[in-house]
Amino acid sequence: MTEESGWPQTDGSTVVTSVSESGASEDNGTAGTAVTAGCAGNDANTIADEAAAQIERLRSSIDNIDMAIVAMLAQRFEVTRQVGQWKARAGFDAYDPQREDAQLARMTQLAHDTGLDPHIARQYLHFVADAAKERHRSIAREIADE
Repeated sequence: MTEESGWPQTDGSTVVTSVSESGASEDNGTAGTAVTAGCAGNDANTIADEAAAQIERLRSSIDNIDMAIVAMLAQRFEVTRQVGQWKARAGFDAYDPQREDAQLARMTQLAHDTGLDPHIARQYLHFVADAAKERHRSIAREIADE
């Protein structure tokens, strides 16, 4: 049995990595192939060259993922800006503890479901929630000054 996972790239391709029952990794040629240390005929230079090529391909994937994350953050903060405007107009506080508690539970579950360390998901949530609250407070000050 083989499990497959994929990640879309900004160039339209998809990196697909398959892991067989034996734990050996294979790919579709986009992300490269795994280096097996200790194989007969592989000298240190060949392994180092292959490692450098693999790292370069993986870093390219990381760059593509970072571009997607930044674009999504821009969209997220545009929506939170709108939330901040509505909160300010209605006189609501920037901090909504019930929403943050619900978000924390949701993000922790998402982390578990996707195999992400829940601590990383919580750090992300604290980062975006703190930034959104600060922005909401700024918006409220601007609206109060009008």
